Amino acid sequence: MRSWRALPVGMLGLYLRLRLDETPRFRAVQRADTVAEWPVREALRAYPRQMLVGLALVAAASLTFNTSFIYLPTIWWPTAEFHSHVRWRGRC
Repeated sequence: MRSWRALPVGMLGLYLRLRLDETPRFRAVQRADTVAEWPVREALRAYPRQMLVGLALVAAASLTFNTSFIYLPTIWWPTAEFHSHVRWRGRC
């Protein structure tokens, strides 16, 4: 099990969260009591077009990567015919 590797990263994150101060600008927003209760909902309502474009870009990038590097090699590799002069130079 390799999940133990997350422990140092988690401890570092907790240390930074507890020791670092908030920025002066965020403190001013807190004092003015204008911190958003539901920031994602407010962003969706304020910028619906930009959020949709961002979602579409991430979806397109994910689809391209998964198709190119996950799906196609999985389908292609078992059916590929290799000639004797072609050699795999990678590591298996």
